[in-house]
Amino acid sequence: KTSGLDEVLAVTKMGQRPFGGADFGTEHAFSGGPSGNQAQFTSLALGAGGSIHVAETEHSLLLSNNAMGYAYNSNGAIAGTWTNTLADDGNAGVNDVGSTPSIGVLTDGTPVIAYYDTTNKSLRFAISTVPDGGNNTGATWTTYRIDTSRFGSQVGLNPALGVLAHSGHPDKILVAYGVADGTTQVLRLIQFDAPTH
Repeated sequence: KTSGLDEVLAVTKMGQRPFGGADFGTEHAFSGGPSGNQAQFTSLALGAGGSIHVAETEHSLLLSNNAMGYAYNSNGAIAGTWTNTLADDGNAGVNDVGSTPSIGVLTDGTPVIAYYDTTNKSLRFAISTVPDGGNNTGATWTTYRIDTSRFGSQVGLNPALGVLAHSGHPDKILVAYGVADGTTQVLRLIQFDAPTH
């Protein structure tokens, strides 16, 4: 079964124009992801000057664990040059991380990602050490567990991240996410200063 977007892309490639004649451009930003695996869940944010930042859950065809992938395009056109990397490899594949990512961009252009750690049932957060996410620069990502499971509950389900510019101070990160303990599910909101990077 194909997704709705797959159907749109398939129709577009056949020369037909869906949605009232709109012409859609398509590009494979990941081509299977940085480690050659399949991209699953995705999130997109636009930075200053039209830079495009994409977070994606990389599902390994060989392993059962996921990783947190990231792609970047500086020129604001999907047909431009894409570079990609892993923001969190799940401790070299030991942990299953990167599910349902939500990406944002700080005012200085640095990408930040909130995502679910399936192994530890926790909410995780990643921040790049440079504005382009470390693509081709040797930079790294720093990851944090910002809320964790208690008594077997699932903490960090389906996160939604926002960045609040705070003049003269570090940007504020806001993340809304679900917490489920098997009988109830609640919405939780956390706010913190963007870490130094």
